[in-house]
Amino acid sequence: MENIALDFTAIAAAAGFTPGADGRLNLPATQETADALAVAAIALLPTWQVGDAPISATLTGAGPVWGHLCIAHALHGRVAKLTYAAPNCPAIVVFAHGA
Repeated sequence: MENIALDFTAIAAAAGFTPGADGRLNLPATQETADALAVAAIALLPTWQVGDAPISATLTGAGPVWGHLCIAHALHGRVAKLTYAAPNCPAIVVFAHGA
């Protein structure tokens, strides 16, 4: 199963949000921001067609919890397995279908 690495900052950048001068993402907690993050995360996935092997993804990077949840929700049904990895903890499986 191919594993795709998705970084929160790269997803936010693809959604049109860039870090401020302090290096932090100051995302407005709005439905529009949540939708933009979801669309950007999906767009960063490779194109999948029936017959292709399932895809798994690992989400990394700093961002608000609600942003990670929006991305996880968007990826549900599009990747077979989603893992969250942070430098201060072991990888956590968010969901795994068909495992």
